[in-house]
Amino acid sequence: PGGSAGAVVMVSGEPRVLYVGSTPRTLDAALRHARFRVDRVSAASVPRTVSALAAYDAVVLDDVLPEALDQAQSAAVARYVEQSGGGLLVLGGPRSLSASIAATPLGGVLPVDVRPRTGRRTPALALVIVFDKSGSMDDRIDGVSKIELSRQAVQGVIDALPASDAVGVIAFDTAARPIMPLRPGHDGTSVGDALRAVTAGGATAITPALRMAAEWLRAPEAAAFPRRHVVLVSDGRTSPADAAEAGKAVAGQGFELSAIASGTALDRQVLSDLAERTGGRAVFTDDARQLPALAAREATRVAGGGVAEGVFAVTVSAHPLAAGTDGVFPHVNGYVVSAARPQTRTVLASTLADPILATSHAGLGRVAVYTADLHGRWSDSCRRSPACFPLFVQAVRWLAPPMAREAIVAYTRSTDAGMRTVVELAPETQSAGRPIEVRVLVRAPGGGVTDTPLQPVGPGRFEADIPSSESGSFSLRFSVTDGQGMDLRVARGFYRTADREQRHAGVNRLLLQSIAQATGGRVLEADAAPFSDARPPAFIDVSAFLLGSAVALFLLELLIPAGITNVWRNWRRGRLSRWGPSSAGSHDSRRAARTPSPGSPS
Repeated sequence: PGGSAGAVVMVSGEPRVLYVGSTPRTLDAALRHARFRVDRVSAASVPRTVSALAAYDAVVLDDVLPEALDQAQSAAVARYVEQSGGGLLVLGGPRSLSASIAATPLGGVLPVDVRPRTGRRTPALALVIVFDKSGSMDDRIDGVSKIELSRQAVQGVIDALPASDAVGVIAFDTAARPIMPLRPGHDGTSVGDALRAVTAGGATAITPALRMAAEWLRAPEAAAFPRRHVVLVSDGRTSPADAAEAGKAVAGQGFELSAIASGTALDRQVLSDLAERTGGRAVFTDDARQLPALAAREATRVAGGGVAEGVFAVTVSAHPLAAGTDGVFPHVNGYVVSAARPQTRTVLASTLADPILATSHAGLGRVAVYTADLHGRWSDSCRRSPACFPLFVQAVRWLAPPMAREAIVAYTRSTDAGMRTVVELAPETQSAGRPIEVRVLVRAPGGGVTDTPLQPVGPGRFEADIPSSESGSFSLRFSVTDGQGMDLRVARGFYRTADREQRHAGVNRLLLQSIAQATGGRVLEADAAPFSDARPPAFIDVSAFLLGSAVALFLLELLIPAGITNVWRNWRRGRLSRWGPSSAGSHDSRRAARTPSPGSPS
């Protein structure tokens, strides 16, 4: 009674894949042909909870833009991998692997980092920030002026760009006002001081500021930068004549323009037209407080980790995912430049040692990313190769958690300090002379994840103690590898109860004896009675007797008051009679004196 119990049930069947992409792809069909159950959905239909994603063995994101998944969807996919042990394959290209993915929860589980960095393969950027300081920017949102939010947006863009990029800042009302000239090696602190001196005021004319930005980007010092961009932060309130002139000012100038705007009264059409004329894009929000975050994200997207284009031979590393390729893979015509994170294994690499296909563990799960745009021109040779799509089918199979249940026997038992895990391998996995590594990834009820190696204690038997003070459902993922292609896994659930102190563990005689000695008592055996010995009393308690007597007298007083009065009178009379005649006479004479005789005046 009062105890608790629990269990973890893990059920599996035909591997199930959630394929996220806007159009049917060849890989989708290849997975179905390989007897995967594939559910293809758009980005908008990706579940927002881990429990909904847990129905799938793996998720494939096929060229999904970072902004296509909202914060809840991105976080759910990341937790699905880390906490539920799911597999994730990201097929990326220049749009989907833009630097803005680093600002999402999904970016934290990727094996590669695509944020901006210096280097000869990263195209340098010249960027001019043009922001609105007209009178309409003095409006307040929750007590904060729109001009202050614009200052924060400009600062966010500057902070997001590497020092190797050139940055300039222009403010405008009816005239363009240079705040920081276009140059590399920008200093965020000094720019911040200049921004704080800018106050809102005046009417709005966008054209003069855009013309100044175009002049800066045409100057010889900007010509050395292969990529040029303008970020416009405004509420879009301007005259039709100014809008028409602004369109002429940006057309054919050799730069892209991104418009970042907020407010319900903004002229979205004007800003959208400006962006489209340059091949850029416009980003709108009804909440002005989102301006700084949107501007910073757009800057990281524009800067990007860069791309490398050309003909690149591909080297193949030994990995279970690449089994069957014979170490040969077709060349690629380009890829997104990225850096492998710690613990990442690069399966396919370019001749410049950049990752093209990379994998890593993320919590309990596994993640792989392909950076060469599988369905674009960069991977034309791959798609023509008969080994291309089988490789990616094999990648999904490696990422997903279907287990080798016949080859691995794994179980866990509770201990006072935590758990003890045991793995027993089938004879066919115990090849002589081949070192085998057995590990267990444990996800605790509180969300923490530990990675523990198991030690060999006998032929085919491995054990490990896992300290833990938590109670509840634990998820365990056992993996067996030998460095020569074997990669076996099995998942187990374990429930550790919270009532361990109530479990019967025998009699602790030492503890009982110490308690008895401390109190001058003794330890009774099973057949002994605690009150069989004589116990001399140290005192007699008469409180009950006295209380009962008092109650009895009280009841007598209430029930027979007349009898008590008569007894009292008789007792008094008998006492007076013993005093003698004189006393009695005196008493009678006093009574007679008090009683008038008949006929006497009263």
